[in-house]
Amino acid sequence: MSSDNEARAARNIGFGAVALVLIVIFGVAFKFFVYPKLHDSLVEATSAGTTYTSTLTICGDSFAGYAVVRSPQMKQELGSRGVRLKWTDDAADYTARAKALQGGECDMAVNTVDADLVTGVALGEFPASMIFVIDESRGADGVVAYQASVPNVQALNQTGVKIVATANSPSETLARQMIAGMLPALVNESWLEEAEGAEAVYKTLTRGSPSDRKAYVLWEPWLSKALEVQGVTRIYDSSATSGAIVDVMMVNRSYLATHLDDTVFFTQAYFRSLWYYVSQPTGMVDLVLQDAKATGSDLTAEQAKATVEGIVWKTTLENYAHMGLTPRYEAKGIPTMEDMIAGISRFLVRTGKLRENPVEAREHELYYDAVLRQMQAQKFHPGGEEQMRGSSELPALTSPEWDKLTVVGNLDAKAIVFKRNSSELSPEGNRDVHDIALQLKGWPTYYITVEGHARADAADQVAAGALARARAQTVAEGLASAGISKNRVRGMTKPATQSNGEGQSVTFILAQKPF
Repeated sequence: MSSDNEARAARNIGFGAVALVLIVIFGVAFKFFVYPKLHDSLVEATSAGTTYTSTLTICGDSFAGYAVVRSPQMKQELGSRGVRLKWTDDAADYTARAKALQGGECDMAVNTVDADLVTGVALGEFPASMIFVIDESRGADGVVAYQASVPNVQALNQTGVKIVATANSPSETLARQMIAGMLPALVNESWLEEAEGAEAVYKTLTRGSPSDRKAYVLWEPWLSKALEVQGVTRIYDSSATSGAIVDVMMVNRSYLATHLDDTVFFTQAYFRSLWYYVSQPTGMVDLVLQDAKATGSDLTAEQAKATVEGIVWKTTLENYAHMGLTPRYEAKGIPTMEDMIAGISRFLVRTGKLRENPVEAREHELYYDAVLRQMQAQKFHPGGEEQMRGSSELPALTSPEWDKLTVVGNLDAKAIVFKRNSSELSPEGNRDVHDIALQLKGWPTYYITVEGHARADAADQVAAGALARARAQTVAEGLASAGISKNRVRGMTKPATQSNGEGQSVTFILAQKPF
């Protein structure tokens, strides 16, 4: 009898366990499959219809230059066509941004030209195309140092120097552009001391010693804060450059191929939004303040003003010039995308960030001009009369004014080759002068002194000095012929100090008016 009871109890326990398992299964199924459908049906039955027909996902970071893209006015513009803007902040992780474009998680993205080149090489492809230039840094990024040890860029031209900057950022790019042009001693050196963001660079600066042979690269508002530190001076910034720190709007190539009309509308909406803010007296400063608050940044009105002053937001007309849609004689010196990509590649290769230009002679593959071409054909304007701000020509200087300029550094350039015992350039020398002119166009605010050197061991020092002067003048005239304003260049003789072949070289001194 006892065994029957035990068997019956065991069966009951088994049935109970099976029932419990079935209850759990049904419960899980109801929770994850049945209830969501019932809930969704209930929500749908008691909700209004959405006014949006599509969502546009844009990846980027909190840089103030992108404020217009994520602005209330931009959202309103897109909303008028039923498009919802979804901004995805990747905290300036450019590799993640490129992969998101590659995988289609982002329809569009804001990016710097240099970041696109670097990440494209890493991915083995360029998954997006540039459709317009958003802005260019013109003072918002800068290099500072303690004046006691580093009074100018040239003081960094020695081994063992460190430059504190945020890796894989516009700060690193600015440092590389500076090194490629003026600091040959650092080209093959491990010069980068990494910091995580401009605030970290600022803290490293304040903890440093005025005797340290270091430079620090920051962006606004930390650049302005750094200049308030006693003994700190600005030795270089992006206001001296052209076509180096450039932000662009990029579109996933598949999205662009299938949504060209939507991309054109987006581009028009952007330029209308930009016009909305720039046409108001304090529109951009107010927007940057509002944007900083929305992105969790602590920004004062003065810092917002300094930030706006350091960024040049590009207009529709300027973008037509960048895309090569404006004749060069009307472009006011605005570089084309092709030239900018080639120039940026050049200094990234020179400083070892890239092994080679990945799109050598194919720079046009990285951008798409059809969007702006269509707008130009339609005579699009954003709501007001835009202007094309090209490079302003530097004024001519008197000799005393030349002497008062602040020396920035020496241009890292090849020794110019002349015909033997002559001031006439050799064919190779002519090519080199042209290449140097291309370099100098990247520094539109610098004056250039061409120094002709005579050999100290020359038998006739008077004749040697005359030849040195003539060679300097020949190079100065060659630069002018290659498009460098005569106002920017002077030729002069350097006192004889060397008794070898270098004594016959020509060097280039870059200088500017004091900050």
